[in-house]
Amino acid sequence: MKKFSLLVGLVTACLVSAAQASPLDSGTWYQIARMANGDSGVFDGNGELKSDYSFGSYSSLLQANDFARPFDTYTGMQILFITGDGATWGSTSYSTLRSLIDARAGDFAPNITFTASINGGAETTTIGNVLSRNGLAEDPWISLQGDHGAGIFNHLIIWGEADYAGPHTELLQAHNGINVFVSVAPVPEPSTWAMMIIGFAGVGYMTYRRRKFAALAA
Repeated sequence: MKKFSLLVGLVTACLVSAAQASPLDSGTWYQIARMANGDSGVFDGNGELKSDYSFGSYSSLLQANDFARPFDTYTGMQILFITGDGATWGSTSYSTLRSLIDARAGDFAPNITFTASINGGAETTTIGNVLSRNGLAEDPWISLQGDHGAGIFNHLIIWGEADYAGPHTELLQAHNGINVFVSVAPVPEPSTWAMMIIGFAGVGYMTYRRRKFAALAA
């Protein structure tokens, strides 16, 4: 009986651990922004998660003031939105997100895929929404729910670009703000560098031999 209880306890612990796992626990991430309040800061209509945008200043992970800072981009980069308490998060392709923001299509329907965890739940795949309209400083609004209205109703708006308090900001206000991270490009292992150098050397040698033979033939 004790063994069974111990087994149940271990399984439960594993399930809880899996449900609460955060992307920040693995990989390398760089914090690019934080929204800590619903009436100022990054809600200024200018940042739009651009890689060259700067606002305020960074001091700590959970600082009281909003900020945004520039970052480098690379192919395959991921962007992660996560509440200050880590309870709700969603990650997606930065290039896909960027293209939806830049399109200014005014799409209120599902248009982007997130890997996400909502209110401490297990990691899952969900279809969210990026609402980006021409001439509106409050956009883009980014939601973990596919329909923008449903995202507001279910408190799943994870980003907004201009002051628009109320239901739009309830996720932020109830969970110690929202932090934004981007993945950092992986650095090749020494063995990988060695193989690359050998490969480049081989290509260089073959090019040299071809040129030498071509010169002799002439």
